[in-house]
Parts: sequence; structure tokens; C-alpha cells
Amino acid sequence: MNLYHWDKNYLHVHTTYKVSNAAIPNTTSIAPPPAQAGKVSKWSPSVGTWVQVDKPVEVPAEVAMWKAKSILEVQGYLATADTLIAQMTGADSVVAKHKWTHATVVGRKDTLVADIQTAMGWTDEVVDGIFIAAANLK
Repeated sequence: MNLYHWDKNYLHVHTTYKVSNAAIPNTTSIAPPPAQAGKVSKWSPSVGTWVQVDKPVEVPAEVAMWKAKSILEVQGYLATADTLIAQMTGADSVVAKHKWTHATVVGRKDTLVADIQTAMGWTDEVVDGIFIAAANLK
């Protein structure tokens, strides 16, 4: 019997082939439908079957700093971010200022990003959107 596994968001993540009839969490023996362009299979516990949903947009773990700053400038936030970085004090500010000025990439989980996010009052969704937009710059 094949088992089809889903993740915490109920999205199909992989298939285990030819296993015994064992009780394994987050699995079903019901096969997901064939993949469609731009879609993924999602387990629907209330219906007890797979449904096709739009493929979620993945937030990149890091982007080129020039791309991140370009998006901030287009959105009108770069000058404010520059000022926030310049006004930082303490030992951590030295690293933050050098990252802001010299880093070639910036990570979504970087403390610099978290500091700017907090200072700007942004939600995770806003920062994720900046990273997604930056990743799509050519």
C-alpha cells in the first residue's frame, strides 16, 4: 500500500511506496490527483480527500541587498530605513551599519531585518512581501 503524506498546512509533501498497513500520522492511502500547473494537492480533513489549491508563494531565505533596497526605495521606505540604521547605537549597531552598507545579500531571518521590521511596525507578511518582490527583480 502507498501512503501519501501532508505537512502542517495539509499540503502533499511526499509519497511512501509499498509500506505495510501501519498507522502513520498525517498520511492517507488515497492518492492525490495528478499535478496541475500552478497547483498543489492539499488534504481536506473535513471532506476526507485531496483538493487542488494554488501553489503557495515561497518567501526566499535571502535576497541580494541591492534588490531589497530597490524595493524599499520604490515603496518609499529606503530613506527611513537609512535613517533608522544611521541612528542605531551600541555594539550591535556597528555590525548593522556595516551589513547595511556592505553586505551583498540579506537574509529573511537576519537580525538587521528584524530590527527594521520592529522600527517600522511591519508585520511578517509585509516583510515577506518585500522579500518576494525583491526576489522577482531582474
